[in-house]
Amino acid sequence: MEPQVEPKEKHIPVIEKLEDNKVIVKVGAVEHPMTEEHFIEWIELYKSGELVKHVDLKPSDKPEATFEVEFESLDDLMAKEHCNLHGTWQSDKEEMVV
Repeated sequence: MEPQVEPKEKHIPVIEKLEDNKVIVKVGAVEHPMTEEHFIEWIELYKSGELVKHVDLKPSDKPEATFEVEFESLDDLMAKEHCNLHGTWQSDKEEMVV
């Protein structure tokens, strides 16, 4: 039997602009589950290819992280997350929310 493949809707990080120089990175357009067996281990934010910050998560956390970073455009930012079962995923430009 083939293992079930999780849809990208639960794994692609979505970057949303908040007030001032803050953004929130949420994992998935559909919120990713956070259980002991299946959870997001970490979220990272990059600006122009350089790591801004790495945030470790626990199964009891929400699958999101808020970052403070100066940026001209959301196009300058990219997020990555790591799921303990399905590996590392990164944001794409279509998933950004202004």
